[in-house]
Amino acid sequence: ISDTHETQNSFMWGHDGWLYGVHGVFNPSKVGKPGTPEEERIDVASAIWRYHPVTDDFEIYAYGGSNQWGLDYNAYGEMFMTHCRSAYGSGPVTQVFRDANYWTQNNRHTNDFIYSDNLGAFFYQQNNDENRIEEPNYMKSIAAYGHGVGGVGQGGMKSTPNEWGGHSHVGTMVYLGDNWPEEYRHQLYTNNLHGAQINREILEKFDSGYLSSSQGNEALYLADENYLAVNLKYGPDGAVYINDWYDTQHCHDRDTEIWNRSNGRIYRLSYKSTYTPRKANLDEASNSDLFDYLSDKNEWFVRQSQHEIRERIAKNEFKDKNRFVDKLLSKVFDDGEEVSQRFRYLVALYAVNGVSVETYKKLLRDDSAVIRRQAIHFITEQPLSFTEHFSSEFLDIAKNDPAADVRLMMASLTQNRLEKALSEKIITAMIADPNNVSDRFIPKMLWYGYAQFVDNKDFNDIRELLEIAQPQIFKSSVVYALLRKSPQILIEMAAKSKDGSLKSLIISQLWKHLGDGQDQQYFSSEAWKKLKLTDLSSLDEYAQNNLQDLIVLSENKKFSSVEEIYKMRVQKGKQAFAMCATCHHPSQSGAGPSLAEISLLYSHQDNKKNLALKSDLIQWIKKPGKKRQDYPSMPPFASLDKEVYEQLVAYIQDFGKRTSKEQNKR
Repeated sequence: ISDTHETQNSFMWGHDGWLYGVHGVFNPSKVGKPGTPEEERIDVASAIWRYHPVTDDFEIYAYGGSNQWGLDYNAYGEMFMTHCRSAYGSGPVTQVFRDANYWTQNNRHTNDFIYSDNLGAFFYQQNNDENRIEEPNYMKSIAAYGHGVGGVGQGGMKSTPNEWGGHSHVGTMVYLGDNWPEEYRHQLYTNNLHGAQINREILEKFDSGYLSSSQGNEALYLADENYLAVNLKYGPDGAVYINDWYDTQHCHDRDTEIWNRSNGRIYRLSYKSTYTPRKANLDEASNSDLFDYLSDKNEWFVRQSQHEIRERIAKNEFKDKNRFVDKLLSKVFDDGEEVSQRFRYLVALYAVNGVSVETYKKLLRDDSAVIRRQAIHFITEQPLSFTEHFSSEFLDIAKNDPAADVRLMMASLTQNRLEKALSEKIITAMIADPNNVSDRFIPKMLWYGYAQFVDNKDFNDIRELLEIAQPQIFKSSVVYALLRKSPQILIEMAAKSKDGSLKSLIISQLWKHLGDGQDQQYFSSEAWKKLKLTDLSSLDEYAQNNLQDLIVLSENKKFSSVEEIYKMRVQKGKQAFAMCATCHHPSQSGAGPSLAEISLLYSHQDNKKNLALKSDLIQWIKKPGKKRQDYPSMPPFASLDKEVYEQLVAYIQDFGKRTSKEQNKR
């Protein structure tokens, strides 16, 4: 194997009867039954996978992840995993959605519609984002912050050594047992590999998913550097059991001789005052006993009961099924029950094959988002011929459901779990809904569904969709996909579109692609000639500058890239600044403040922030006035050619960046 801690792990029975597990990034696997030719096997690397024990089906449930080790559900069937660094250290917990795509450490094992910023994609999470924060279209962790920088043994985010541990996490448990006090239930726990502790995470609903943040009072600290916990689970007694590899060697070493295989341990972590041992053998439980276990406070019994029901159904050993189904149906639709309890009964009802089309349609109208969401999941576990019974209900939910997590579930279906025409209708409806714009996951999931249509759609149809689309990350993803096909498509789309926001996005993406001098043959097209005439006031400030750069590049053969245009502007800006140099000496004050002082006020090492300062600098040049008591009023330069302002800004900001670097060296 290529690494020591990224193999398949964390096996868990899902509420849908599949066996789930996770797989790290640097140990690729090829999955198939014994004897399956290699070319017919399924490639797995960095994923959440599942296997069905009855049908023998194996599939990737979600793509990506970062050395994940740990998987669990909460009381409402929502899945979480823990891992080492995710999205460059953004925290240890990720919520797992079916058919989602997550960040990996190398982004090699993702679908081809997943773009990262290092590919040159031009993405922003929200419209009108003044900070222009680039946002790749893979999904990130839900953690509010990380537990420390990368690297073995490095401390956490506070100064006290190992107070929060480090970046690596192993094992996932959402505690739903009955031994620990109530305040510990519904929280997520994970072993912190380098911190010799268990991190305690609070899960709070946020848009269509959850936000995870450290509770602050960790459940366990150990001073023993050999402590190397691998997993943690609550048992039938409600106590938590931890398996400890017990070794000073933590990870990333394939030398088999250095690993200690002689003294692993298993610990029980219980709340002493309420701890009571509890025996259980659900193999021998009656149907009535299994029904009673479904309402046990300890989720261990609930899930064991649900799984025992599945096994008896698979073996055709479940007696008096109809009576059992009737009892479950009455509980599923009992509004007097807690939603989490109704969810338990619904899972059992699915396990016993007791959900009819009529029942599903009733579930889709339920007041609880938890019930609606899980009904959608169960329906779409079936063949398309079954799912088609719910086409009108699904489209109505996509348009009108008030719950973001239910809408996210609908978005996730559009990749491969619905008939294609219905998927397009759902995407079109949801992408125009302002309620989905700022959600962390819905716009990205809609893109995952729409990506399959881009290659075969007429570009006018795509343009019309983009003109009604609300989320910027969706539009950015489509635009970048079209760019990879041909920049000419984007030039024609921008020239034809009357939507300033879409034009701005396309022009900025073209600038990133054509600005380095490649593919300049596109500047000779009729569409480009039309695009050059765009009214700049219809574009955002970034696109205005980008279009002007591209125009200069297209009309001046001596320039091979926008970088050369920038250098030219710096040189000409220096010449133009001669009219100001009498008052503003390079490094000393004269009649006015020095150029060094001015340039530091209006420049930044970050080019994006430079652009934000640009308009302020131009206004200062046009109308400097008297701003300080120590200096006289400066003369205005309000009638210069627009290109001269560009040149002055380039020179002053370049001077400021060089001045800042020199000061930092000192």
